[in-house]
Amino acid sequence: MAESTEDDYNDTVRLHLAPALSAAPHVVAKEGRTLTLDQAKTLLAEVAGHRFEVAIMIAPAYGLRRGEVLACTGQR
Repeated sequence: MAESTEDDYNDTVRLHLAPALSAAPHVVAKEGRTLTLDQAKTLLAEVAGHRFEVAIMIAPAYGLRRGEVLACTGQR
């Protein structure tokens, strides 16, 4: 890269892009929620025989999100 082109590039990054990057937003993590043992037993009893019983069983057991459960095909 030619020296003048490199200087222009560095000026562009420093003057235009860097200020926007230095003020990143602060993200507060949400605390996860879990089922108690009694809640899990009640849930499993309620979904017994439902067509989504297996999906509802594996989601909390493996910590899967909705999209991950829906992507399960039962094949390797």
